[in-house]
Amino acid sequence: MQDSTAPLLRQLESSEKQSRARAQAWAETESKLRHEVDRTITERDRLSKELSDLQAETRRLNRLLESSEGEVESLAHRIGAASEERERLGAALRSETIEKENLTLSLEEKERAHTEAEERMRGEMHRRTFEADERRRDDVKCAKGDASQGSC
Repeated sequence: MQDSTAPLLRQLESSEKQSRARAQAWAETESKLRHEVDRTITERDRLSKELSDLQAETRRLNRLLESSEGEVESLAHRIGAASEERERLGAALRSETIEKENLTLSLEEKERAHTEAEERMRGEMHRRTFEADERRRDDVKCAKGDASQGSC
């Protein structure tokens, strides 16, 4: 019986070795696949977080863009209003400048007329003073002459 069972035992041992080798190969494959699955899950989680962060940043930037667009529109309106105000003030300044020039010309004319009137009055005063002095001299001469001659 031993002779008849020996080939079966060798076959059984060979089968057992093959089974262990296959089991070890499957265990290694399973380990590699588990490692790959874990790495893939970790990478997926990292990418999901990165996507979530990018989406949040995109929303924040979109809000900022909308706010900036609102500010740009507001500033454009203010610039337009300031431009209109500048035009209005420029027109008012031109009007005031023209009025100032007219008042300056009028003042110069009045000063010139006043100077001329003053010069005429001075001339008239000098003439009258001169005439009065001459009359006084004549009267003094006449008075001196009356006393000596009797009539002027």
